[in-house]
Amino acid sequence: MTNVKWTHIGLITLLSGCNWISDADYAKELENVDEDGDGVTIAQGDCNDQLPNVFLGAEEVWYDGIDGDCLGDNDFDQDGDGFVPDIHQGKRTTSFKEVAPLPGGDCNDLDAGSFPGADDEWYDGVDSDCGGEADYDRDGDLFVPAEYEGLETENLEEQPELGSGDCNDEDASINPNEIDNWYDGVDSDCGGENDYDRDGDGVAYELIDVNTDVGGLERGDCNDQDALIFPNQTETWYDGIDANCLGDDDFDQDGDGYVPTQYVGDRTEGINGTGNLPGGDCDDLNPDRYEGAMEIISDVNDYDCDLSDQCPSGDCSSTPELGGDSATVEESPWLLYQTDSNPQNLRITSNSNNVFVSSRAQAVTPTNPVNGTTRTYYTASYVASFDLANMDTDPSEFFYWRGKTNSPDSNPYSDVQDVVSNDTFFIGVIGQQKLNSNGQPLYRFLRISAKQLTQTFYFHLSSRTASAVSEMEDVSVFIDSNNVIHAVGCEADSGVFQYARLPISSLQMGASVSMDVELEIPNMFMSKCEVGEDANGNGIMWGYDGSLITPYTFPLTGSEESITFTPGVPFVESHPDVFEWTRTDSSDSAVFVFAEPSGVYARIDGAEYHISTDPNPTHAYGTLSESGELIVSVVDASGVGSILTGDPALFMSPTPVMNEFVLTTPLALTEIAPYTFIDQDGTERVFLSFLGEDGSAGIPIYKMGFSILTR
Repeated sequence: MTNVKWTHIGLITLLSGCNWISDADYAKELENVDEDGDGVTIAQGDCNDQLPNVFLGAEEVWYDGIDGDCLGDNDFDQDGDGFVPDIHQGKRTTSFKEVAPLPGGDCNDLDAGSFPGADDEWYDGVDSDCGGEADYDRDGDLFVPAEYEGLETENLEEQPELGSGDCNDEDASINPNEIDNWYDGVDSDCGGENDYDRDGDGVAYELIDVNTDVGGLERGDCNDQDALIFPNQTETWYDGIDANCLGDDDFDQDGDGYVPTQYVGDRTEGINGTGNLPGGDCDDLNPDRYEGAMEIISDVNDYDCDLSDQCPSGDCSSTPELGGDSATVEESPWLLYQTDSNPQNLRITSNSNNVFVSSRAQAVTPTNPVNGTTRTYYTASYVASFDLANMDTDPSEFFYWRGKTNSPDSNPYSDVQDVVSNDTFFIGVIGQQKLNSNGQPLYRFLRISAKQLTQTFYFHLSSRTASAVSEMEDVSVFIDSNNVIHAVGCEADSGVFQYARLPISSLQMGASVSMDVELEIPNMFMSKCEVGEDANGNGIMWGYDGSLITPYTFPLTGSEESITFTPGVPFVESHPDVFEWTRTDSSDSAVFVFAEPSGVYARIDGAEYHISTDPNPTHAYGTLSESGELIVSVVDASGVGSILTGDPALFMSPTPVMNEFVLTTPLALTEIAPYTFIDQDGTERVFLSFLGEDGSAGIPIYKMGFSILTR
């Protein structure tokens, strides 16, 4: 039997009577029916003909679970991106079409580009992947780069509280709230500093590995937590801080290893070993001045600081007149004398290689420093030779140029000598009496000895008087500009003056050598005589007659018959009892230094100065330094030696103020001879040789010594 459906008359209007139709026809007929009266049939797109608000083209009301516009989309996915807000996750949409439930997580259902898994472009202000992060805080550390400060992110229900200043928004461990670990190369707190310059002074810490790129900074900051400490910083001394990172003691400004006494024990921050330096530095701007320093004897400075307690500021450089400074000298251990040796008459000469110190003694027993041999010399003129290239206080060679080695000479020598040298020869001159068997004088010698320095052989020459005359009181020798030796000897008793001359070129080994000129001139009563060469190439001799000093001129060349000594105008000043004098060189501009009972005098460029008024000196010796300073050694009657120094150009009165430096030694000094030289470092220094008596054993023991003082 065929099934039939009866249509409702309200649904289908029939033309006649009651009719029946098949199910298929009925369904087809329903598609053309507008049962909900919304004007749209199912055939026309009404997806729910029971609801008048649901039809194709109707206005969609989202999230009511109904596909109101019959487009077949999920009513909970307004933007159609396949995700719904979490509150609608799993909900179904009413529709005649199958609409599957969608996953949740859509944070903005009005933006099809915002859903879980979407590509999120940072810093566009949108949380596109619905991850819940602020779009300006990529690393999630709650700090954003400064340019995004205050900007909000779309799709977030609550805007997080974000700080500004993130300097690396891809690393959550880098932000202004982090603690910065210095020197790891990372600016963790975004402070903007170079990580190798903690204090921001522009210099990298000194302990950073040399292979580390420090961003072009200078290296060497010794304290990277203090911006006032770095290399080349201006140093403020005595505050205990090594501000310029030189590693020096802040209380030892001149670096001499001594600090001013008030800073003893004070430490410099960060410098190991400070606080241990001794005090006594009276001038912390001069590394040559400190307690115990070698005294510089030719300027006004108190180098060894032994006058610091007398100077208000601790610096005696402006007040040299406050008293004498001191320098210590010691005797030489290699030279031994007999008790009756009577060492005396120090004389110094030099050439371009050596300094020669000659002295007289009745007996001396030196130990040769080269081969260790010992020999006693009698009535000797002996020489200690020093190398200028290494002026140690022990001689490099010892030799005698006049004397005997087996017994004292029965023919007495004078107590005085004179020496001169060039690079080829050492020349010495001395007087000697010739006695008969009864000890009576027969005649007198002016003896010249010449030692060849490179081949080591000697010439001994003598010029004798025709008859017996008095013993010589003084001798002098020099080598003129033509390499000719000139020697003189004088005495004031018989008044017989001797002169001898010979060219150095005649001193050939194996040759028979004699004097070129020998003169014996009567009636020249002089107890002192010095010979030299004037600026015009003439000879000049100064003679002292017990009161006045008179210059004599003579020709340096010519026959014996043509040579005369012509007196000039005597020096104006009268000086009775001059017992010793020295001349700084052999020129006519030489400085004379002489001692008499009223003190020590210097004659310079025609003017005379009373340079020491201490009475009764026993010895004086003068020399000029390379810089033109006058250096005079003086020994007083009690055996105390001192050095006087001064610049002759500054002498304004007949009694100028000289700097005085007392020599400290256990000996009772008898003679001191200074010599200035330039060492290999270019420093001018003073070499001292001296004689003295040691009475500590109860008997007089004579000693000789040498010392080098820094100038």
